[in-house]
Amino acid sequence: MLKAILVTNTTNDYYLDSLKELENLALNLGIEKIDELIWNNKTINNNTFIGSGKILELKRAAEILSADIVIFDTVLTPNQFKHLDEILDIQIMDRSFVILQIFSLHARSEESILEVSLAEKEYLLPRLLGIRSNMSRQGGSSYNAKGPGETKLELDRRVLERDILNIKRKLSIIENKKDRNRDKRLNNNSFTVSLVGYTNAGKSSLMNSFIKVLESNNEEVLSENKLFATLETKIKRLKKKNDKPFLLVDTVGFISNLPTELIHSFNSTLDEIAASDLIILVIDGTSNNNMLELNTIYNILENIGANDIERITVVTKSDLTAYASDYDYISVSNNTLEGIDVLIETIYHYIHKNDSIFDLIIEYNKGNILNYIINNYKIIKLENTDIGTKVKLLISKEEHDTLLSYLHDSTYNI
Repeated sequence: MLKAILVTNTTNDYYLDSLKELENLALNLGIEKIDELIWNNKTINNNTFIGSGKILELKRAAEILSADIVIFDTVLTPNQFKHLDEILDIQIMDRSFVILQIFSLHARSEESILEVSLAEKEYLLPRLLGIRSNMSRQGGSSYNAKGPGETKLELDRRVLERDILNIKRKLSIIENKKDRNRDKRLNNNSFTVSLVGYTNAGKSSLMNSFIKVLESNNEEVLSENKLFATLETKIKRLKKKNDKPFLLVDTVGFISNLPTELIHSFNSTLDEIAASDLIILVIDGTSNNNMLELNTIYNILENIGANDIERITVVTKSDLTAYASDYDYISVSNNTLEGIDVLIETIYHYIHKNDSIFDLIIEYNKGNILNYIINNYKIIKLENTDIGTKVKLLISKEEHDTLLSYLHDSTYNI
């Protein structure tokens, strides 16, 4: 396993949590932390990030400990990258580079592969000078940067610029198709619930719990106990028996100080969240870094304009820990399914929040419409009358008017 020294400073209130997280991120790339350097000066050096004295201390530590890599828990500017490379004479990474490499290992779909590739190339373009010499140090003991498909990145400005344009064109086609599908869902008044949370908080496991409890015909989604197990947006149509269906969206997990290039690349995923009717904010009940994680989630939701969307806070892994907090939350276990029924009932509270009770008379010769209503709406009471079945149901005014128009149109078939 490769050996690394991690470097940070105290400008971030959660710098110790962030440093621990960086250690775990590096382990995902087969890189082990052997030492750390914390700089207690909040003035950032424009050329080297940390001061000259700390640079010399870092250089000596790397030599004595035979470190392979130095990883900075920040986003280094091209200028800082260049100067650090010249002084330290060792392979250098920053937080963005580490995250980009992890994303590249987990990209599977055409869209996520393109998004990660675009983010990598946009990250590399302004840093070519420092990275060229940095990567020239790579040998048997160094980390070899690989992109999607395990293809070595071409460090040529003209090639990168051409590739960036080509990838953006391909992504534009995919995004236009997704926009049309999203508009179609909105036009169909499909209530959309988005799972939002830190990476590895249990979002995909929670989606699988919904699938099990609601007896959906959908297949379960990939769920692994690792960072960024999936980068694809998953959408499932789910429903309680004899009630309205809703769409459950599982999005890519968040992480603190996510590279700007990745935020821009995953706009389609963030757009899904911003277009949702309800957000389920998923928190890992066993995590020791919940304040860092929550602040990260809140900042991203604010940046994408999703602050005003109603939300439910869910704490996972209740079978493993006793979680306590001042804010309201629903505690669930994806292993035992404890709390999932409560969560589903809470979701349906929001689904029916603006609904009212209406009566409809369904003539006996329109059994197809009656079956459709029974299978897709909240039925309060069914009663046979002389002219048809009287249905008392909980629906919106718009849904009532639509169903009424169906009943008055003898040619309509559901």
